[in-house]
Amino acid sequence: MKARQAVLLFAALFAMISCKPEIVESSVSFDFSAAASKYASLKEAVTVSVENPDKATVNVDWGDGTRDSGTDDGFSHKYKTAGEFTVKAEAGSSKEEWKIEIGSLLALDEAVKELYKTPGKVWVMTHRSHTTDRDIPENSVAAVRAAIQAGADVIETDTHRTKDGKIVISHDESINNHTNGTGKITSMTLQEIRRYNLTDRSGNVTQEVMPTLEEFLLAARGKVYVNLDYSPRTASTSEVLKVVESLGMLQQVFLYCKDTTYVKEVFRNNVEANAYTRSEDWKSLLKGPKQYFLQVGWNSGQTKNSDCVIRCLDAYDKGVLCSVNLLHVNHDYIPEYKIDDSQLNSLFDLYPECQMVHTDCPAEMVAILMKRGKR
Repeated sequence: MKARQAVLLFAALFAMISCKPEIVESSVSFDFSAAASKYASLKEAVTVSVENPDKATVNVDWGDGTRDSGTDDGFSHKYKTAGEFTVKAEAGSSKEEWKIEIGSLLALDEAVKELYKTPGKVWVMTHRSHTTDRDIPENSVAAVRAAIQAGADVIETDTHRTKDGKIVISHDESINNHTNGTGKITSMTLQEIRRYNLTDRSGNVTQEVMPTLEEFLLAARGKVYVNLDYSPRTASTSEVLKVVESLGMLQQVFLYCKDTTYVKEVFRNNVEANAYTRSEDWKSLLKGPKQYFLQVGWNSGQTKNSDCVIRCLDAYDKGVLCSVNLLHVNHDYIPEYKIDDSQLNSLFDLYPECQMVHTDCPAEMVAILMKRGKR
């Protein structure tokens, strides 16, 4: 009898063991929005996307003392301080972590909103990265550093595509006017272009070579906003945005397009991108995803009744910021290496809503605006 009881007890125990529930590994997977670039601007939204079919509880530690938890398909965070952070996400046995650097420059979306809320404050955008130092070649890495030192808020520049598909910085489509060589950028490889050196604004050969868009943007990253002019030139919108996205600088770069068609193309490529125009068709963008600038140019013949003056005022009333060119390249009576106070007075008289001035003299413009209480 005792032997039979022992057999029955063993059978019962074996059945219990064999029926023990199987431990299923978590099937949650994560994707971090900044994983490729590992960089974002201050107050730019970074996200952890979650594939979570079983609705397991997900915990996200953003590395700055902030944590999120839940069964959502994604979590978003805006860093309020610059620095390097480690983001950790876990759900059951699924764990991931990423490093991210947050720059000290405010995300462009946030900066534009703050600018509009501060009437009278004026940004300085420097033309082709110019300063009044003629020994520095335009659109060069050295020019970026000089413009930052001069206090520019925005650097304006231009992009072109080389024969071998590299995106470079140059206003002209040829290298004739700004290097000691000749040739068309689209017909030359980057290596061929870099056999020649950039010339300074007096025509002297320097040690600088034509930078790629990536090199140019890295020199600016975290320090100054970048305005890519007339996109697309010979570099397509998608090619330009690919470089910007790869560096995590979507919230530090905006594209100026002479036509609203190109602005819409920018948004089709990436709805999170930033773009603006000078076009009379600017109202077609009002239902778009972004608050933006409208660009116009000052000249000595304008009056309060000029079309561009009325257009800028109308745009500002609808939440669009006003950017005004004061450039020698447009009108030779505008000085290239100094600021004419009477011209600046006229500009602000005609465009009192102006909150960005495009100039070749950033340091001088910053000093004047500070004296006028516009900084």
